[in-house]
Amino acid sequence: MAREIPQPDAATLAACRHVAPLLVGGELAVDAEWAWNYTAALVAALDRRYRTEGHDADWRELIDEIMRLRGEPDAVPPPASVAAVDHAENRLGRTLPEDFRAFLGVCDGLRADVVFPRLLGVAELRPSAETGVSGPGIVLSDPPVLTLWPSNEVTEDDALFGRSVHPGIRSVLEEHLRLLEAST
Repeated sequence: MAREIPQPDAATLAACRHVAPLLVGGELAVDAEWAWNYTAALVAALDRRYRTEGHDADWRELIDEIMRLRGEPDAVPPPASVAAVDHAENRLGRTLPEDFRAFLGVCDGLRADVVFPRLLGVAELRPSAETGVSGPGIVLSDPPVLTLWPSNEVTEDDALFGRSVHPGIRSVLEEHLRLLEAST
């Protein structure tokens, strides 16, 4: 498919395991300006797709490290109360997954940064249908790009990379940490 598109987008190239041989072999003719504009996006997409390592930090360490790399080590919101989490579950009509409850036990939401949306506090969680997303999901962010599904997976909708599926909120935050580490 990539061969048939004169200047394929990064998502198309990222879907192909054999991009490098195509580029080296001249089968994908690209001009220098296009290559410059898409190199970083392609590397990020391939890294995201084929990454296997994870972080071993506990929740507090994970959040603290994210905030340290953001330059806001003292800006961690207080944890959500058990009563607030129970109230949200009653309001939403479903039990929140353990990893999300663990996150809320460390901080009730998280401020946005330049590349990461604001994670909603427990009182702000709402059904995805309220934002126009069909299905039984729960919106986790503002803007509503992160959605928690009954499978406990979290989808992340990105204008450049499309939809990514994470096994849970911890995976989303580990990805954010990894990107912060790569940017320093």
